Amino acid sequence: MTTFWRRHLHLSPTEARDTYADLVGLGLISRADDGSAAVAVAVRPTVLRVARESLRRAEEALPAVVRHEFLPAHELDGTESPWWRLASTSRYLHRNLPRHLRLAGHDARATALSRDFRWVHRVAALADVDAAVGELRQGGDSDRQLADALARAASRIEAARTDDERTRRVHPGSPAEALRHALLDVFARTLGTPSAGTATTRLATRWSTMPQPGIVLAGTFAADTRPGELRFSPDGSLLASLATGQLRVWEPVTGRVRAETAGSDPVFAPDWSWVATRDTDGAAVQGLRADRFTHRIDDPSVYDLAAAQDGTWLATVSRPGTVRLWNTRDGGLRWERREAGLHLGPGVAPDGSWLLVTRPGGGTLWDPSTGTMLGTLAHDNRDAAFAELVAPDSSWLVTCDRSGDLILWDARTARRRALLTRDLPWPRWRVGAPDSSWLLVTGEEGPPRVWRAADGTLAATLDAHGGRLTGCQVAPDGTWLATSGTDGLVRVWDTQDWTVAAVLESRGTGFAACLTSPEGSWLATRRRHAPVQLWDPRTWSVHAELDCVDLVDQWAAAPDGSLLATGHDGAVRVWRTAQAATVTHDEPPAEPHDLLAPNAPWLATHGAGSLRVYDASTGGVLWASGDVGDSPVWAAPADGSWLAAVGADGSLRVCDPFTGAVLCRLSTGGGAVNGCAAAGNRLVAVSADGRLRCWDTGTWQLCADWDGGLGPLDGCLIAPDGAWLAAGGGGTVRVWDVDGRPRAQIEQATLRGAIVAPSGRWIGTVDHGRVSLWDTSEGNRLAEGGWHGSLHRCAVSPDETWVGLVGLHANQYGFSADALPVGAFTDEDGFGLLVDCPIELAVDDISPSPDGRRAATAGGSGPVRVWDAATWQPVAAAWPDGRVHRCGWLGDGTALWTMGKRGLQIFDLVAQADGRQPTEQPSC
Repeated sequence: MTTFWRRHLHLSPTEARDTYADLVGLGLISRADDGSAAVAVAVRPTVLRVARESLRRAEEALPAVVRHEFLPAHELDGTESPWWRLASTSRYLHRNLPRHLRLAGHDARATALSRDFRWVHRVAALADVDAAVGELRQGGDSDRQLADALARAASRIEAARTDDERTRRVHPGSPAEALRHALLDVFARTLGTPSAGTATTRLATRWSTMPQPGIVLAGTFAADTRPGELRFSPDGSLLASLATGQLRVWEPVTGRVRAETAGSDPVFAPDWSWVATRDTDGAAVQGLRADRFTHRIDDPSVYDLAAAQDGTWLATVSRPGTVRLWNTRDGGLRWERREAGLHLGPGVAPDGSWLLVTRPGGGTLWDPSTGTMLGTLAHDNRDAAFAELVAPDSSWLVTCDRSGDLILWDARTARRRALLTRDLPWPRWRVGAPDSSWLLVTGEEGPPRVWRAADGTLAATLDAHGGRLTGCQVAPDGTWLATSGTDGLVRVWDTQDWTVAAVLESRGTGFAACLTSPEGSWLATRRRHAPVQLWDPRTWSVHAELDCVDLVDQWAAAPDGSLLATGHDGAVRVWRTAQAATVTHDEPPAEPHDLLAPNAPWLATHGAGSLRVYDASTGGVLWASGDVGDSPVWAAPADGSWLAAVGADGSLRVCDPFTGAVLCRLSTGGGAVNGCAAAGNRLVAVSADGRLRCWDTGTWQLCADWDGGLGPLDGCLIAPDGAWLAAGGGGTVRVWDVDGRPRAQIEQATLRGAIVAPSGRWIGTVDHGRVSLWDTSEGNRLAEGGWHGSLHRCAVSPDETWVGLVGLHANQYGFSADALPVGAFTDEDGFGLLVDCPIELAVDDISPSPDGRRAATAGGSGPVRVWDAATWQPVAAAWPDGRVHRCGWLGDGTALWTMGKRGLQIFDLVAQADGRQPTEQPSC
C-alpha cells in the first residue's frame, strides 16, 4: 500500500505510512491477522481510479498484497475513530477525507465534516484554506455559500480593518491567529444566520472600566518576515516594510499590496512614484502609482543606488567604481563616469544641484544634469569615506571616514568648513536643523555633540544619558531636540540654548526610544512591557497611549501624524492617532487579579491589596477598600447576600456587598487565612496553623474547628450542597463530612485551580498538564486526561457532560500558544475523560454558561467568543476594549464579564431576529 501511494498519490514514505495508519484508525481499512488489508468503501473509488490508470505501469512494483487483497476490498463494519485523532502530519487525509466520504456515498458525514469549524480550521492550518474551500464547494448551496465566505475572508487576511474599528482595536495576533479569527467570524456569520422569524445572538457592551486606548487599529498586514524598517511616503498614501531581501509597499488603510519585490537596499523617488531595488542581476525600477512601469538595469556589479529629488534619474555605482545616471521612465543611460567612486549613500542635494560620490580618501561632487565635475573632497587619509548628512537647503554636507574624521564641507564650493572631530568612525545618529543652522552626528557611546553649520564650531555637548544613546529626533520647526537612551529616559532639549526643556519617563522597563510626528503634533516614546505613549510638545504631558505592549520593534509616522505604523514578528500594524482620546492622569485602580460574580446585582474585583464592588447593571462603584490582603482570599454565596474577604491584618471579615459595612469579624485563632469557600449556609476557611474552620452563615457561629493533619493548609473547597469540606496542604487533599468525619484522602494533589462537580460527586485537580477527577466519597481516581504541557485553567459544565481545559499546548514545534481542548465524559458511567478534540485557538480562560448550553472563551490575542456547547461551533464574538485573560457569566447567563490588566468589560447577549444575512466584514 505504501509503495502504491508513494508512487501514484505522490506521498512521501512517511506520509504513506501515516496515511495507512490513519485509515486503519478511522475504520476505513481493516487488517487481518495474516497481514492482509481490506479497504472500506469510503476509500475504494479513489484507489480504484488511480489503480486502473496506472496498474499496468505499476504491476511489477506493487506487492502481491496490494494487487490481490487491496483492490477487491470489501465494505467494512465497525466503529470509526474520531477524525480529530488524525496526526498533524496526515496532510493527505486532511485534504481528501471529505472527498473520499462523498465518493463512497456518505454525503451526510462529508457535509457535517466540512461544516465543522474544528475540521476547517485544522485543514486551513495544516494544508491551506483553498483545500477547505474546495471541499465545501462539493456540497449543497449552503456549503457553497460558506465556501465563498471563507474564500473572501482568506483573501482579506492581509487587508486592513476599515469599517469596524471598535471591534479590531487592540492586540491583533500573528497572521496565523488572524486567519483563525477570520474563519471563526465567517462560521459565526454564515452558519449562525437566522431564517425568517428565528433569532441569532450577538454581544453588545453593557459597560467597561477599561480606559480607552486612545489609538485605534486601522489594519494588520502580514510581512512574512520581521520588518527591518518601516517608511511612509511623503503624502502618507503608501507604507513600505523593508526586510532583508524583501520589500512590500502597502496602502496603509486598505492593506492593498501595491508592490512586492525580493530586492534589497530600496531607493524611492521623492514622490514615491517609483522604487528601485538592487539584486544579484543588477537593479530594477518599479512604478508605484497609476503608471505601473517596470524596467531593469542589467549590471550584476551594481552595489549602491541614489535617486534624484525630482525622481527623473537614478544613479548607480558598479565595481570597480563606475558611476552611471539613468532615466527612470525608460531606463535610458544619461551619462557614465568610470573609476569615479565607490559609494552614493545620501549624497544627493535636496535641490538637485549636485551628486556626491565617495571613495577612499574623499569624494567628488558631480552635476547630475551634465555629468561634469563640480569639485573634490579630500580627507587627510585614504580610509573609505561616506556621506553622513546633507543640509536641507543643500548648502553643506558632512562626510566621515573609518579613521574617525568627521568633516563639514561647503557643498557649493567643495571647500572644507571644519574638521568636526577625529573620534567618530561609526556614526549612528544624524540630525540637522530644519533651517540648516546646526547639526548633530554622534555614535551610540559618549555624549552627543552639536556643531554650528556656519563655521563648524561646537555649540553644545549634551550630557544626555548615562549609557548608550538609542534615539534622536528633532522637531519639524527645529525648536527642540529629543534624545533617548538605555537609562530609560527621553530628554528634550531647547535648541536655542541647549538646556533641558523636559525629562520624559515612560512606563515600562529597559531602554527608551522616541519618534516625532513629521508635523510636530506629538512625540512618541516606548519601552518594554508598556504601551507606546504620545506626548504633547506644548505641555510635555501624555495625552494618549497605544495599547500594543511588546508589539513594536520598528515604527514610522505618517507625514500628517494621523497614522503610526508598528512592526513586530512578521506583522505590520497601522494605528490611527487622529482619533486619540485624552488620557486622564487620575490614579488608576489596581490591576484586577480575581473576580467574584455571584447570581446577584453586583460583582467584585480583587487586586494588589484593593477590593472594588461594582453595580452589575451600570458599572458604578458601590464601594472600594484598600484594607484587604494582597492575595484574593474571599468568598460569597450564590445569592450574593454577603461578601467575606481577608483584610490587610489577616482577619476574616464579612461585609455587606452593597455598602461595604462590616457585618462581623470571624476569629481564626491568629493564623493567616490562606483560603475560604462558601456554599449553602456554610463558610469554610483554612489557615497557616493547619486548622479548618466552618461557620453557619445564618448566625455566624463557629460550627466546626479541627486540625487538618497536613501542616499549613493552602486551599479549601466545599460541596455545592454543603455536604462535605476539602482542604489541601503539603501535596495532599483530604475530604471530611461537615461534622469532621474523614471521607477521603487524595495523594499528590493540590487544590490550586481545582474544580468541583455541580453534583458534588467529584473534585478535579490540576497537576503538570493533567486533570484528575477524584471520587469525594472514597478518594478514588475516576478519570484522568490532559496533554503534554502546562494546564492552568479548567471548568465543568453544569450537567457534567464536558470539561474545558486551557493551558500551554505542546506540538511538534515545541511550546506554542495557549490552546483550548474540549473534554467530554463519554462512557455509560459518566466518566472517561476525553481531551483530544482540540479547538486550536489561543485563549486564556473558558467558562460554561449556567444552563450548560454554551461556553465562553477569552484571552490570547483574540476576542471573547461564545460557543455552542453541543457542536462547538462559534455563535457570537466581540473584541474587548483591552487585552483580557479571564471571562465568566453573570446571573442567569444573559451577560458575560471579561477581565484584564486594564479593567473589566461586561457584554450582554442580545437576540437578533431580523432574519437577514449579516453584512460580511473584512476579517482582522
